[in-house]
Amino acid sequence: MAKPIEKRMSAPEAVRQFVNDGDHLIIGNYTVCTCSGPSKLITQKGIFEFHPVTKEIYLAEIHPRMTVRNIQKDIPWDLKISENLLETKKPSDEEIDFIRKFAPAAAMGRALSTEVAFANLTKELEARGKMSG
Repeated sequence: MAKPIEKRMSAPEAVRQFVNDGDHLIIGNYTVCTCSGPSKLITQKGIFEFHPVTKEIYLAEIHPRMTVRNIQKDIPWDLKISENLLETKKPSDEEIDFIRKFAPAAAMGRALSTEVAFANLTKELEARGKMSG
């Protein structure tokens, strides 16, 4: 019987402790049934899919400006690459507008989001008289 996952792990920690015995993922001391598991894994570098028979993960799409070598250096096993490797298509203007409306911080990126948040905080503190220009 699978134990519930009780602790969160960073991705590198999970990868170091990853064991696949067929129908289960064993991560550290925890087992997760993968009988109906995920069909895709979307990361900042690409999109991974699972072979329908072997369930082995493989790189199906690569994001723009990424290289296979760049992705493989972070994977501690012989990562399979799709014979029909695609470049992830760019989002449509409608998709970008949706993200900007509902997740503006994510749309800006971490650096710009932090800069905007700091500028807004500075303005608010100045308005309250807590900072001098």
